[in-house]
Amino acid sequence: MLAVIAQFETELRAERQHEGSAKAKHAGVHFGRQKALTPAEATQLRAERAQGERLRVLMRRYGIGKTALYRYLAQEQASEAAAAEQEAAPWHKGLSKPLGLQTPGERKGGKRLFLQFGSSLH
Repeated sequence: MLAVIAQFETELRAERQHEGSAKAKHAGVHFGRQKALTPAEATQLRAERAQGERLRVLMRRYGIGKTALYRYLAQEQASEAAAAEQEAAPWHKGLSKPLGLQTPGERKGGKRLFLQFGSSLH
């Protein structure tokens, strides 16, 4: 009997925590660790690396580790790739992918969507 009450209390606590997190996110509260570099510093870092600055020098100058350095350098490439994909995709203006282009595991309405193909595609 005590286990049931304890479980109920745990569920109530988790629900309150989830509601508080959702409310904070809606209000624009940032969750997680603060970024090591500001966006301006990250841009400057990428520019210095493009000019040929050594990685070790950049790590010391900005006070970040190798993993963080590579992550900041990769952000530009990822954002450029995403921009190119949006320009090339016909559904980039808020529309979802056409049904025929969705992969079998893509979520649609909270349920997995598995496309039904005829036996000729096997």
